[in-house]
Amino acid sequence: MYLIHFIAPITRLPLELLRHILLITIDEATGPPLALTLVCKHWHAIVAGIWASLRLGTRTSIDAVTSKLERTQWLLDIVVDTDSDRGHLTPSGGAFEAIFAAIGASSRWRSLVVESFPPQADLPEDLVNRGLERCPNATMSRFRSLKI
Repeated sequence: MYLIHFIAPITRLPLELLRHILLITIDEATGPPLALTLVCKHWHAIVAGIWASLRLGTRTSIDAVTSKLERTQWLLDIVVDTDSDRGHLTPSGGAFEAIFAAIGASSRWRSLVVESFPPQADLPEDLVNRGLERCPNATMSRFRSLKI
């Protein structure tokens, strides 16, 4: 055990300092920090607490999104692809709830990629108004990129 501290001095850093270093590294990176998660289990746990990627479709489960939002403290990379799970079905009452839950955490967004927008017919005005009323006015201070 002591040999690893001699060979790799980064293992001697306090957890808070290592978390802050990784946060800065992830925040400044242009791509996802997947390479950092492969270093070791310890780094994987730290990075998983700092960063998450959410792929949102029409019928994405709100429970999956809220659990990931609770686990991730700082940075989110969001991908919206409403064509991925839409098919030929008309969206139900719970459609788009995960997207509105993610909008509620927009202050933590690092990037947003919109691969497909929902057809206007799928977005009744009352659904949009109710969803946006629940979303706070958040400053997007971590936002770095938008791709449509």
